[in-house]
Amino acid sequence: YTPRNAAICDALLAMRPDIVTLQEYWGASAAYRRQYGAILEAEYDQVYQPRTSYKEDGCLVAWRKSALELVKWRGFEVNDVGDRVAAFVSLRDIGAGSGAGSDGGASP
Repeated sequence: YTPRNAAICDALLAMRPDIVTLQEYWGASAAYRRQYGAILEAEYDQVYQPRTSYKEDGCLVAWRKSALELVKWRGFEVNDVGDRVAAFVSLRDIGAGSGAGSDGGASP
C-alpha cells in the first residue's frame, strides 16, 4: 500500500483541501500514522472511527484548523454488513479557506 499512500500524501500537499476524508485509514499502524502525520497533524484537526473487529483500519475525517472547528461528531458502526463504520462530523466555518474549492478549483 506504500505507493498508494505516497500518491495520496502528494495529492494532499498539492491540493491543501479544507476537508479530508479517508476510508481504509490504517490508524492502528504506526508507520501509516507517521506517513500521514507529517502532513495532517500540523494543519488539521481530525477524528478517527476504527472498525470494531480484527481489522486495523477505519474512517478518518480531518479539517483545516484555520478554516473550520468541530461542533460535534459521532462514529457509526454497521456490523450487519461486513463490519463497516462511518464518521459523521458537524463543522463550523471560522475563517477563509485555502483549499481548491475556495478559489474556483474543480470539485469532484
